Amino acid sequence: MTYKEYGEGRTYYMRCLRLWIVPRTEQSRPPQRLDYINLVPTEVESGGLFVSPKYETLPDILRRYNSHVRTHPAPGRVLAVESQEMKASRYHEFYPDRSYWHETGTANKCFLFVIRIFFEVGSYDPEEVGLADFLPELIVEEGCFSSPLYEPFTGVIAKASSWCAAQSTVRFCNAQTLEIKCKSGKGPDSQVMSYTEHGQALTRYVRALRVAYTVYLQEGVPQSPRLNLQCKTFVPVQLRIGSRRHFESLTETKKRVEAWIRATGARVLSCETPAMRLSWTSNPLANINRSDTTNRGKRMEHWIFLIRVYVDGNYTEPPPEELPPVPEPEDAKYCSIH
Repeated sequence: MTYKEYGEGRTYYMRCLRLWIVPRTEQSRPPQRLDYINLVPTEVESGGLFVSPKYETLPDILRRYNSHVRTHPAPGRVLAVESQEMKASRYHEFYPDRSYWHETGTANKCFLFVIRIFFEVGSYDPEEVGLADFLPELIVEEGCFSSPLYEPFTGVIAKASSWCAAQSTVRFCNAQTLEIKCKSGKGPDSQVMSYTEHGQALTRYVRALRVAYTVYLQEGVPQSPRLNLQCKTFVPVQLRIGSRRHFESLTETKKRVEAWIRATGARVLSCETPAMRLSWTSNPLANINRSDTTNRGKRMEHWIFLIRVYVDGNYTEPPPEELPPVPEPEDAKYCSIH
């Protein structure tokens, strides 16, 4: 559940697909068939030697897609809408389905957000896609010798929950954590579809929550029930005190998630596995609930994958005996080499 991102060297990545599945309750229902489309931002202004290109904004992309589906039906019912950040280069043609790339910490890198829509293939009522973004509030502004301070991520979840509770004409699809770049003097703008991460300077980000939903185009479709959106975050158990490498595996963390869902009876809306930078303090997990983070370019970083489960309603935490036992972490200073 952890990985290392090199500062001076290259880090190689592979983009995979993770499916969240549940047992089929209706055995007569036919097997699902999945499909997807990519919405790639259109370049609206060419860049130069020292200037990055400009692309259409998120509202532009959604208007383009929603206008298209009014005359060209989508392949099926929308299951999820993801915002995938992808490395772009002015020297190579952009290919959104590329699944392997590398990054160098000391080099500037340009990224594009590609909107990827997943469908359950079939004939369904036509619907438009919408995205609602929730960003953390700035509590303390940046000073000459101090970083800005934002509200914790729990505050972002609370704002998204209030918004969902007020909606009766939308169908919730999924929620996704995003890191949005903060530009000096401007703050974060989640509607911008490209950004540059600097290799020789700090790049600051805030963690936003993006809620994907659909709206039916036809009248007379039954309204969706209002949601009480809540989030349960599962952090892999640290197996060695102070370590940034020794954590339990995805399989072990998933067992904790499954046990919690069984014990609470929670109605799961969607899940995700966002990656978070580990702190360089004595407690690597100290910043898990922070809603801001910093990339230090050529400095090596350690990352950890969390599991976030978005549910409908508040649930009382089950007693410890109903959950898998948490292993006692080893103290690194007492470990021996064999």
